[in-house]
Amino acid sequence: CSDDSRLIILKPHLAENLGILVEHGGDIVRVSAEQIEEAPPPAVAAADASIDRATAITAGVCKLEGELMNIIDSAKLVEALEALMQ
Repeated sequence: CSDDSRLIILKPHLAENLGILVEHGGDIVRVSAEQIEEAPPPAVAAADASIDRATAITAGVCKLEGELMNIIDSAKLVEALEALMQ
């Protein structure tokens, strides 16, 4: 943990009593549906398995001023976390 760490608490209908600790939290940004582009398909055989996991939970991407923001599908994230804990 550091001063930049943030705890994200998920809504109960997604997962009961689940929070996710992230290393860094940025500003909360509101974007319109028109700004969100389709997420790239998961790589068939990426050299780095973490790339496959990241694209599997990405719902879309949004271009911000000088940055690219991944939009995470929280239901897919919970499914992935449950699979890792088995």
